[in-house]
Amino acid sequence: MLFNYNKKPALFTVLSMVCLSALLMLCGGKGSSMNEKKDTLTISLASNPMTLDPRLISDESSFRIIEQVFGFLVQDDTLSSIVPDIAESWEMPDDKTYAFRLKKGILFHDGKELTSDDVKYTFETILDASFGSPLRYAFEDIDEIITPDKYTVEFRLKRPNAAFLDQARIGIVPKHIAGRMGSEFGLHPVGSGPFRFVSWIQDYKIELRAYENFSEGKPQIEKLIFRIIPDAATRFLSLETGEIDLLVNDFPPEYSGRFERNAHLETIKRSGIIYEYIGLNLENKYLKNRNVRKAVAYALNREEMIRLFLYNLADKAYSPLPEIHWAYNPDVTRYEFNPGKSRMLLDKAGFADPDGDGPGYRFSLKYKCNSLNQESRQKAQIIQNYLKDVGINIEIESCEFAKLLNDIRKSRFDMYSLKWVGISDPDIFYKMFHSEGENRNNYYNPRLDHLIELGRKELNVRKRKEYYGEVQKIISEDLPYISLWHKTNIAVMNKSLSGFVLFPAGDLVSVKDMKWKISD
Repeated sequence: MLFNYNKKPALFTVLSMVCLSALLMLCGGKGSSMNEKKDTLTISLASNPMTLDPRLISDESSFRIIEQVFGFLVQDDTLSSIVPDIAESWEMPDDKTYAFRLKKGILFHDGKELTSDDVKYTFETILDASFGSPLRYAFEDIDEIITPDKYTVEFRLKRPNAAFLDQARIGIVPKHIAGRMGSEFGLHPVGSGPFRFVSWIQDYKIELRAYENFSEGKPQIEKLIFRIIPDAATRFLSLETGEIDLLVNDFPPEYSGRFERNAHLETIKRSGIIYEYIGLNLENKYLKNRNVRKAVAYALNREEMIRLFLYNLADKAYSPLPEIHWAYNPDVTRYEFNPGKSRMLLDKAGFADPDGDGPGYRFSLKYKCNSLNQESRQKAQIIQNYLKDVGINIEIESCEFAKLLNDIRKSRFDMYSLKWVGISDPDIFYKMFHSEGENRNNYYNPRLDHLIELGRKELNVRKRKEYYGEVQKIISEDLPYISLWHKTNIAVMNKSLSGFVLFPAGDLVSVKDMKWKISD
């Protein structure tokens, strides 16, 4: 059934209203003027960063700046494999020790050399409970950090941890500056990355400049500006008119066709590892019932949403891990669109529909979304309509992103939808669902905790895959998350730019290699 006019307007109607308003804004717009460029690159962000301190990062916008300003101990490559960054190499003398050899001559933006003391300080502050880092959970296996010399740092663990290398992708801060600045460091960061921080006008723009002493050579882009533009249509128009030069993922998919037809723009697409889901609060009196959670999953027509809402620029997800991941388990419970089964499960859970196809509801739930993000608001309306059809009333509460994230961390929600960016190691399940992890959804399962702990300390890949395969089976049955999709990455840029590489998580690592082509 594609459309139902009894309890919900068609998905097409919701989408049509949003698309119509966007088209009205675009009608009469002129083509891209693409003014002559010199040495400035402007990139758009959909929201204001929460912090520019890599030890406190919890949002995508913050990371997009941090990856330009800081050198990382290790990095991901274009295949999501771990490669050196400020580390020259590493080895494991035993199954509980990671020894990193640092590159010599890496300078912070104040000219002081980065050493093993800075690496030690970065990780020790993350581990300090009073510092309040959301990354602390990932490094609880660290027993001690040793610096035998200026360029060697050893992490000695309490137990084997196969995910440690992936977790060690952390921007390194200068001890002599971060220690002195305290909380102000996140507003005026100093790193060793390709670009140095210049200024931040809250909710408007962040300006960076090429660092002349960057270890890989000074970037050819002299000035890097991140414009904060919450409205999707404005981001779209800004790219067409040349006000911004590069946009990665942060636009509604219905605009992609127009970008591809624009002779001044280049579009790059690549399958991604960005996972979108619906989070459910298992302390809610309705959602604590597993049959209700399953009913919600069966009520959602993800295939229709991908086709009409995402313009086929996503793949249905059955796990946080994409199908190409080495630990992916296809043998999990799948929830294909079945409103009849959804109603049956709600009846079985004891929440009968009071009036069949009438206006009454079984119960109500609050759904929180980002008020400044068009896609977030639109998704909320679509989900609301699907659930209305099975007798669940969704009350949408929209708020700005910082409050949304804070409310989710403090369990002030019934439902929400967010994304995990850049899932590489399956140890992410610890953060998502372990009792001692971030666990936003109040989900507790001792068997799951045990399997996640086994997967973290097991170094044999085959055995790790078995553990995480079972983890995926359990969460598909218990449904603390409802998997939606893995989105296709799309980058759109001024055609006069070169050197950009689209990474699986949409990272902007390659910005340091970009340059403007010289016109004839």
